[in-house]
Amino acid sequence: LLMGNAPVDVYRDMGNTFAQGIGNMDSAIVYYTKVIQLNPKDTPSMINMGIALGIQKRYDESIAMLQRAAEITPNDPNIFRNIAIAYTQKGNRTKADEYMSKASALSAGK
Repeated sequence: LLMGNAPVDVYRDMGNTFAQGIGNMDSAIVYYTKVIQLNPKDTPSMINMGIALGIQKRYDESIAMLQRAAEITPNDPNIFRNIAIAYTQKGNRTKADEYMSKASALSAGK
């Protein structure tokens, strides 16, 4: 595996390949973690890692990672939609509705 000094983009691409192409969330999370260690503000990797964690039913970790992305990129409605999905999967409809409302407001430009 490439873990030495490969560029951040290569790690992100590897994570995406494992997550989306192969369906191996464990390996995807390893690569997304490496990207975030190298670039702590890489919100695309945080979002993808949050989704991968959610697929693994690790909802609290998923929500925490997605909220971290939202702190860096607070105007991205997709982040809030993904948080809403994670809360729905966790069974917390109230929080899911709260985050879906935030996503809708951002999408509407409010």
